[in-house]
Amino acid sequence: MSFLYAMATGVVGSHGGDGGGEDPNGHSRRVLTNCQSSKIKKTRSKGRNLNLLEKFDANDHQPLPIQFDVSRKQYKAVGENNQLFIRGVSNHVATVPFHHPTWDDVPGSFKISLFNFLEDHFNLEPHKRTDHWQGIQLGIHMECQRKFSNRRNDMKNHFLKNGGYQDVERARENPPEGQNRVAWGHVVDFFLSDQHQKLSQKGSRNRSKHLYPSLHGSCSYAQRRHLQEKESGTSSHIETWRKGHCTKGGAWINPKAREDWAKIEQQYAQMELEAGETHVDEAECLVLALGKTRGHTRGVGRMVKRISRSESSGSSSSNRDIEMDAIKQQMFEMQERMKELEKRNKNPNAIVSISCLIV
Repeated sequence: MSFLYAMATGVVGSHGGDGGGEDPNGHSRRVLTNCQSSKIKKTRSKGRNLNLLEKFDANDHQPLPIQFDVSRKQYKAVGENNQLFIRGVSNHVATVPFHHPTWDDVPGSFKISLFNFLEDHFNLEPHKRTDHWQGIQLGIHMECQRKFSNRRNDMKNHFLKNGGYQDVERARENPPEGQNRVAWGHVVDFFLSDQHQKLSQKGSRNRSKHLYPSLHGSCSYAQRRHLQEKESGTSSHIETWRKGHCTKGGAWINPKAREDWAKIEQQYAQMELEAGETHVDEAECLVLALGKTRGHTRGVGRMVKRISRSESSGSSSSNRDIEMDAIKQQMFEMQERMKELEKRNKNPNAIVSISCLIV
């Protein structure tokens, strides 16, 4: 996985490309490359994060505090503003081109814009000064992957309901609400590709392994534990698992959940007996009782993969890749504007080479 968030303070426009490794003074303004401001527009259109805008205004346009659960490599946003943070990520991910196979393949300029947005509206500065910062960046990356996948699944369902593979032309002529017709055409082309078929088959296999229907809603395990600690001063992985697998009436969501609860109780009793006066590690109890899937611990939540030395040392090269993507995009946009000026002025000398602007 590309380590795309090591450029936390923004590469383009922060150091002038000097690679000095020092943070710029103050809250710098960074160059956006997709012709959009990182500021939220106050509209009522679908998907706008109006609650964030209102709270940001009420906070004198200062970044809002945000917390992260860093236990057991979670790196999930939690606390009072966690839903605003997640919704902000989701709304920004919605603006990227969805014909790319995965979030990793989305051009770096969109990711720079996303991080600019997060830095403008949430106070990430305290986290940058901790040993958890790289993990937090990876956690944001994984959240983007999840939102990208979810939104494209919605697009796939729209495609299938409006002609699908039986009537591709009708599907092309019926983009989702708010979707650019040309961009939608690229997404349809991706749905027709062999690469998508392989990804779709892999996704189907993964979904077939799900043991229970989800009752979590938009509240993650990490946020549930955070609320428990806030209310009672302590949190329980096991109690969080139980509540997440019961209906509001207290019934188990399916027989598998009931069976697994019996395993958890048995494992906990054994560990409690062996521990004596020592506190039982509830997360470890869940692993021993239910097993562990790749990148996810049941009752705990998804975990970022281990931050390797190669990822850490390679972050500067990833920054350069993102910077070059942004520069290429800027060059393309400038060339297009110059061509438009040429047409208006009908003066071939109006086109000036911009290659000298990039040093």
